[in-house]
Amino acid sequence: MPSTRADLVAFWSHWTRAEVAAKLQDVPILLWLRRYSVELPDDLHVSGPTEVGHLMLRTLVLEQMVVTVGAIHWSSRTDV
Repeated sequence: MPSTRADLVAFWSHWTRAEVAAKLQDVPILLWLRRYSVELPDDLHVSGPTEVGHLMLRTLVLEQMVVTVGAIHWSSRTDV
């Protein structure tokens, strides 16, 4: 268990980023954790039939709270 404030911020930053990434990809968090742990892959993409999406995540530390927000930036696939 994290023992210092810096450890807690690091843990919750990783956790909230994993939660947001899983939700944006419609993957249950337990399945996400089995695949990736709380560490996110460097290259987060979502593929559709004619588009590819890049996950954009931002994590903020607001006093006693760690907040991560995210969105998918879609662009046309060049290989379709």
